[in-house]
Amino acid sequence: MNNISNLKDFKGENLFVELEKIYNQDEKSREKFVRQLIYTTNKRAFFTIDENGRIKRKTGNYLLTMSVFEEDDEKFLRYFYELIDFSEQDSLKEKSLSRIQNIDTADMKKNIIKLIINGKVEYAIKYLYKLYKRDEKEFFKYISEIILMDNMDFEKTIYIYSMKKYFEKYGYSLEVFYYVMSYIIKARFDLYEYENIQIVEGITKESLKERVKNSLEKYKNKNGLKVAGYLKILEEETYENEKIYLSILNSRMNKIENTDNLEKLTDIEEKVFEILMK
Repeated sequence: MNNISNLKDFKGENLFVELEKIYNQDEKSREKFVRQLIYTTNKRAFFTIDENGRIKRKTGNYLLTMSVFEEDDEKFLRYFYELIDFSEQDSLKEKSLSRIQNIDTADMKKNIIKLIINGKVEYAIKYLYKLYKRDEKEFFKYISEIILMDNMDFEKTIYIYSMKKYFEKYGYSLEVFYYVMSYIIKARFDLYEYENIQIVEGITKESLKERVKNSLEKYKNKNGLKVAGYLKILEEETYENEKIYLSILNSRMNKIENTDNLEKLTDIEEKVFEILMK
């Protein structure tokens, strides 16, 4: 992929043509393409606040979901191209993950949640990396528990689901790992809903899934997409604070079912919604 270093020299449709060349010259290896170029779609920050208290949040994307599930190369490359921003790149080298002290998993988890909530990318990523390497299943369950606490508007659940499916299909990639973990940490956390939700007894994941399926058209909107991502991660495991997560989801679903004219999905978002609802 010797054309990669020259990509910055191209603009507009010429950049897309160069991406096609890179993709095709390696027999359309999506895994290698993503691994070597995903950093061009990352951001240095997703949350900023200025001296006047003005908050700016940058949205995430569905690149990994498309990487795994979009079979049409043209559509995949076009979406990748639309996300590239050479002014915002951020990446990580494995050698920068210096060895941390040999602590047990329980203490590691305590450090991880504190560092993630406080937005400490440099330190959190080292513990996350170590936990993943020590126990992949435990890693996915724990990171899922953390992001279910967060505001589902940030769609971190879709990032985690997509990373898990990416690893299942293509194998582990440090570049993809960092891409997802850095978004989860940099987007920061909003725990208001988690702290203040009124617990509703008797709700099950199965009943909520059935509600969505029975009113599918009502959920084909941007709010419904967030619900679908949250529900997908809830279905993956049994969690310590599951009653809280189910109550949050139930509350969001009630709002959707009682609101008209919600924002429509783009073509990409509609595909992601369909994937999550399978």
